[in-house]
Amino acid sequence: MFFRLPFVLSSGIFIREDYTGRTRFVESWRLRDWVRIVTELRSTSGMRKLIEFLRNDHIQAALVSGLCIIILALFFKKYLHMADVPAMEAAVPALAFTAWEVFNAKHRGKWFARPLFWNSIMLLITIAIIVRRLYFM
Repeated sequence: MFFRLPFVLSSGIFIREDYTGRTRFVESWRLRDWVRIVTELRSTSGMRKLIEFLRNDHIQAALVSGLCIIILALFFKKYLHMADVPAMEAAVPALAFTAWEVFNAKHRGKWFARPLFWNSIMLLITIAIIVRRLYFM
């Protein structure tokens, strides 16, 4: 049996074939919203907006900071078998993000105010916390 994926008519009603091969009309707002989101992301303007969003320096630094905190949480849970990350060690990537915000506001355009520099600092701090916990505690 071959099932075709649903497709959208211009009126917003979905058509699909059921297991008997008959065509059925389905009205589902959740599916319609999902298809709308996917088609917007596939369009060039939606993809352009997503790329512009991810090129923002603040978004990049915030994503790396959040990723470092998630890496620390996973490491502490899986390898050290601790229920939670100590507060100071979990706050270090967020503090580095705050320091980047301050340096970016005061020294815009300088090499040490670029997000790549501070993102690498956040990753190095996360690796240093992990190494410290593994070998020195």
